[in-house]
Amino acid sequence: AQVNANELGRNMVLSQLQRGFTVIRYSRRGETDYAAGLVSPGQRPFRPFNVVRSDKLTLDNDRTEVHSQQQDFIGGFHVPDDDQALYLNLTIDGAPGIDVLLVPEATGQGMLANLTTRPGPSSLIGPPVWGEPVARGALFQRTVRVPKGDYILLLDHSSQVGQTAPPQQLLDDRAVAVDYLVQLGDAP
Repeated sequence: AQVNANELGRNMVLSQLQRGFTVIRYSRRGETDYAAGLVSPGQRPFRPFNVVRSDKLTLDNDRTEVHSQQQDFIGGFHVPDDDQALYLNLTIDGAPGIDVLLVPEATGQGMLANLTTRPGPSSLIGPPVWGEPVARGALFQRTVRVPKGDYILLLDHSSQVGQTAPPQQLLDDRAVAVDYLVQLGDAP
């Protein structure tokens, strides 16, 4: 039977929304934050990077976990002008490394569609805009100048895409915990 990716995604979002979410408004300017589930009064949702002041727009600031032979698709990120860049900050823990790629949204959506029809991680169906391996330990920072468009950040912990591959032992599922901050700003 064919899997309907849109229906599957809709059902996943609906089940998360049924568990509830919290919206916090911080100021009269309309600064808001969202979190799945309940956030106690006076508390803020967890964010791995503390952005106090920045001339860049924070698009995402979160943590994910990617297991061996898996991929995570983060975004989409809209870049409204040609003279802008995505500013990436990542730290990883767990396995020795992971591949991080920025792909056009159409490429990411096509790869996601492949995940619903074939087992295992998806192959690239188009060239990435940018990609690098990220090693465990130090803060990884990159500025990626991109043309106007929509993008997805691909975290690959498989042997399917990129330069790194997880350990091949069957019982070694060293997941990678990835803290990531994606911001949009003027290109340098």
